[in-house]
Order: sequence, then C-alpha cells, then structure tokens
Amino acid sequence: MRIIQFIANLGSGGAETLVKDLSLEFKRQGQEVLVIVVDRLHQETSESTKILELNRMGITVKSLNRQPGSKSIKPFFELRNLIKDFKPDIVHLHSDIAGYYSVPFLLKKKMKFVQTIHSTLINASLPNALLKLSFIKKRIAKVYCSETANQALCKILGNGPTVLNGILIRQTKNIRAQITQEYAIPPDATILLNVGRIDFNKNQVILPNIVEKLNERIFSGSLYLLICGASKDSVVLSHLTEEVSKMKHSGRVKLLGVRNDILDLMSSVDFYISTSSVEGLPMTGLEAMGTGVPLILSPIEEHLAVFEGEEAVYFPIKNQVEEYYKLFSAESLKPLYKNKIRDKRKEFIQRYSIQNTALEYLRFFLKHEV
Repeated sequence: MRIIQFIANLGSGGAETLVKDLSLEFKRQGQEVLVIVVDRLHQETSESTKILELNRMGITVKSLNRQPGSKSIKPFFELRNLIKDFKPDIVHLHSDIAGYYSVPFLLKKKMKFVQTIHSTLINASLPNALLKLSFIKKRIAKVYCSETANQALCKILGNGPTVLNGILIRQTKNIRAQITQEYAIPPDATILLNVGRIDFNKNQVILPNIVEKLNERIFSGSLYLLICGASKDSVVLSHLTEEVSKMKHSGRVKLLGVRNDILDLMSSVDFYISTSSVEGLPMTGLEAMGTGVPLILSPIEEHLAVFEGEEAVYFPIKNQVEEYYKLFSAESLKPLYKNKIRDKRKEFIQRYSIQNTALEYLRFFLKHEV
C-alpha cells in the first residue's frame, strides 16, 4: 500500500509525533510512505529530529513551501505534482489545513482520503468550514484519536471509528545529573516536568503559581519545574514569563524551549505534570506513562478517559492552583521507583503501542470504501 501522511508541519506536538512514529511503523510493516508538510521547513530542533529519523528509514519528507498566512495557490500545484509522482492509495490527513489543500483532488476516485481528528475542538476557520460541506465530509473518511473526540465531534464532522493514538516505546537513560547541572538545580530537589506547545489550551500559565504555593507550604523552595516546548503564541508566552517573574522563589521555573530528548527528561524527573484545559488523545502523557514517571494531570475528560485508575496517576478535583496543593498535601506525593511503576503499567502501554495503532489503521484503509 502506498500512503501519504499529510500534516501542517513536523514541529513539536502530539499529532506531529504520531505522524512520524506511524510512518516509521507503516514502513516496518512493508508499506510505502511519503510524508508531506504544508509549511516551509524551518529546521528547528523538533522538526529536524523527526525528518532525520524518517530519512534513516528511507521515508522522504516533502514540503509544499507555504509561508504561514500566505494565500498563494502554489502549494496546490506542488501537491498535485507530488500526488502524480507518488500515486498513493491512501492520503492520510492530520490537520485541517492539510484537508483544505486536498479538496481539489477529492474527485480522484483511485485515492482514498482519511482524516484523523486529533482534538476535541475545531477552530472557526475557512479550512474547517470547507471540511464540513456535505460532499467533502462524504469523500473524506473520519477517524478519531479518542472516544472523547469522537463523541464531541462526530455529529459535526461525520461518523467514524476511534483508533487510539499509539506511542513508540524506547530505552531511555537517566540524565538527571546533566539536567541539574545545566539548569542550576540542587541535586536533591524535587523536579516537575511539563511538555507541550506553550498555548492557551495547554494552560501552562497556572504552573508558576502552583510551584510557588507548593514551595511555600510543602517543599520549602526545593521544588523546581521544567517547561519544555515551543510557543507560537506570543501573548501566552508573555503571560507565562510574567507569572514566572513574579515568583518569590525565583529561578524555580525553567523554560527549556524545544529539546529532542523528551523521553530521557521524563525518565529523569520526579513527576510529569499537565494542566491542560483541552486535549485530543494526550500523547505526551502516554509517552510519560512508558517511562514510569508518576503523572499529575488536570481532571479534564480527555485525561480521565485514558488515565483514570492507572498506576501512579493523580488528579486534583479541579484544574485550579489550590487543588494541586491539596493533591500534594492529601496524597503525600513522593518520587517513586520508576521500574516498579513501569512494570505495573505494562498492559496499559501495550494497549497504546504504535504497532497496534498502525495495524488498526491498515485494516481501516483496506476496508474503507470511497
């Protein structure tokens, strides 16, 4: 089978990671894969690392060279040429803008179009308005990354199965000594890690206040937070840095930007924390589960549906600063042995393996009628 994986870009993010890992797994299972991104390649750390991994497996990455915000029609012609040369059986869409550029090619009956919905929200944009039109909805089969996303959007975007996003489990190494030295953190500190694009829905702006309150009442200044991720929203980033600057315990929050050793980071800290207000299927949470690190997660439906009841996963009652303090106080949360946690999560990790995800997609591709 010849499969095009089509997404806006390969920067940091859960959908971007899935495209990379799913493409690699398709290739391992004997499929031919071409990855196409809409935006011009910027060669930032996350994107470069993904492209290098794909190239090593013989998977080509092509760009339509769109400058974000541009209204040029050149990307349509670039896509036409790539489709003509590759002759795909499946065009697998992973973003609304990828769907938008695919619209002129929907009449080509020899290709099947499948779109994975990666969130529980849809933006009020031209691409999304087009994708809700009757003909387009009928021509592009929908797959949802989680039951929560399916229930939230199937009446708007169309019915489709749920195929759980999968993660690639790798051996990790403990880089705690390197982290503490690089970011001037005492060796005996307790370290929290947040990973994700810095934006409104990820809700990182409450994290400095959580750390401040915990340091005042429980940790006596020995709690540190690492926030790892890029930001394209200058307003949210400015708000976050302002909150950091107001902290009495200065230097306890470190903004790392983009790194390519996320799994090693997860293996080296004491807790992974997410205060998101909206998720699709939370990929970084799944990756954290595979490393054995304890998780502290906001009590949103997307988190509860996946992680509730799992080993060493904790939820505050509400996604508010005071509730995270209460959680630490009531649970007496302490760093735990990751190997023991990982062993108790084996069944969970297998359920969300990239191998299972790839097989589910291939079955759907084969039976899906255009």
